[in-house]
Amino acid sequence: MNNEQLKEALFSEKPVECNGILYKRISALIYRKNEKGGLRVQVELEDMKAHSVTIAEPSRVNEANGTTEGGA
Repeated sequence: MNNEQLKEALFSEKPVECNGILYKRISALIYRKNEKGGLRVQVELEDMKAHSVTIAEPSRVNEANGTTEGGA
């Protein structure tokens, strides 16, 4: 997902998929400063039962379309 898609998914709270696992929603976008002064974006994904989160690379996150329920 690109930055605009990530932001839209964050605010819409729709389910997303990462590595074949369905997550309840994107719960946060994380911006981390790297050693060279640049930014690294990561996505916090809330599992379907809201008991845990997974941190993922945005390139691995997609809009949900009927994948396996699970998480972290």
